[in-house]
Amino acid sequence: MRMLSLPTVCLLALSLIFTPAALASPEAEEAERKAVEAAVNDYILGFYRGELERLEKVLAPDMRKLGWWRGEGTTEFKGPYPMTKEAALKLAPKFHKEQNLPEDAFRRAVVLDVMGKTASAKAEAMWGIDYIHLAKEDGKWIIHNIIWQSWPTDKQ
Repeated sequence: MRMLSLPTVCLLALSLIFTPAALASPEAEEAERKAVEAAVNDYILGFYRGELERLEKVLAPDMRKLGWWRGEGTTEFKGPYPMTKEAALKLAPKFHKEQNLPEDAFRRAVVLDVMGKTASAKAEAMWGIDYIHLAKEDGKWIIHNIIWQSWPTDKQ
């Protein structure tokens, strides 16, 4: 009987310990990415359509948003403007009413990274670009932090 060296045994043991936990099936990974993308789309559509139930579903009670706005015709950014979940829920119906966006208004949710409990994404919307941090809580992806700015002049 041939004996394995101690380094080989250690490497084999580590691969058995970490491989199943570290590697999810491609289907499970894709399902998580789609769930994060859906949460980001709910966030955007909550504002676009003034649908508070979408925002309630995806915004954490302690959500914080911080951003810089550049008005049309100017290159200077103003801010930072902080926002809480409560403020977002107040703003969404007003935003929807003032903007009156069509059903097919531009929006894009880009999933940047998904791990077991955390994810990051980028929301591109008519107001600008948001970078979003999410946490998985009770099986749902919830938005905790957002940092944003209006579109740069070269990308409007």
